[in-house]
Amino acid sequence: MATSTFSCCDAHVEMTPGAFVLGLGTVEAAVVVFWTDDVHETFAKLAAAGVPAAAEPHDRGNNNRNALVRDPDRNLVELAAKRA
Repeated sequence: MATSTFSCCDAHVEMTPGAFVLGLGTVEAAVVVFWTDDVHETFAKLAAAGVPAAAEPHDRGNNNRNALVRDPDRNLVELAAKRA
């Protein structure tokens, strides 16, 4: 069964359909957010595969580590993980 959460102040919506979390949020436009265990590793794998980087992994003030890449249509895709 899927669960969902909504954060009004961050304009962020999440859905957990099973073993992964999918989120939609806003950065400079609407973005799809993929939660991962390791933003650096995921970002490095995508970059090695030729995915265009929009923002290197960085810390956010909400205890998250984030990075941004672009899909083939140049839409933003955010990678996120909770910092340990």
